[in-house]
Amino acid sequence: IIDDEESFSELLSEMIKITSDTIQTFTASNAFEAGELMQKIKPDLILLDLMMPNIDGFTICQHIKDNEDTKNINIIAMTGNPTDDNVARIIKAGAINCLAKPISLKEINAVISPLL
Repeated sequence: IIDDEESFSELLSEMIKITSDTIQTFTASNAFEAGELMQKIKPDLILLDLMMPNIDGFTICQHIKDNEDTKNINIIAMTGNPTDDNVARIIKAGAINCLAKPISLKEINAVISPLL
């Protein structure tokens, strides 16, 4: 989970644990932390906030997809501003989906379950 709002990341992590007890979650609050985590854990899925300070989710997604070592990681974007433009931009950058915040447990289950 890459989101600058730590309380949201913690809540989302708990929701994922309810969805599946086999999924491990890790959180990063910025691109630097996310890069370090990706090197250590090689995630299968990233839940990525679009609107963050310094480096936004669009840039992070594009960087992940442009890197040979990380290009196959599934990315699901999340945003409190789900405009048609934002959704189109992040899908073009390589995300497989874009969820509007706030996100429900039902939505988390619906997007994660097919990837398990």
